[in-house]
Amino acid sequence: MDTDVIIKIEGVEYHFKLKSSSILYLERKLKRNIFEAFQHPDFTIMVNIFYACASAECKQKYTDEGALFDALLAEYGMEELAENYLNELVQKSGLVQKTEIPMTPSAEASEKTWNK
Repeated sequence: MDTDVIIKIEGVEYHFKLKSSSILYLERKLKRNIFEAFQHPDFTIMVNIFYACASAECKQKYTDEGALFDALLAEYGMEELAENYLNELVQKSGLVQKTEIPMTPSAEASEKTWNK
């Protein structure tokens, strides 16, 4: 089973994978259950999820969460990241079935004018 999500940033493909170690790290850092975080991901949650799931090669180029997420936003925008890539990360991890958790940005995130 293919569990990696491939996301292109500036023409380069990077692998993202939600592993058990990533989930444990995120629950400690976010101080919430991972399923709660996925139901209505706010900006901080999305920044942390994508960085926790990024491959070593991706983290080598984008050395902190903000740099990676800025690059992702420049390519895709908040709504596409939430609806497509975050959803795919969760599904490919095996945590949920395709229809279990609808991924939508929080109301705070979707009201911002910087969304694409």
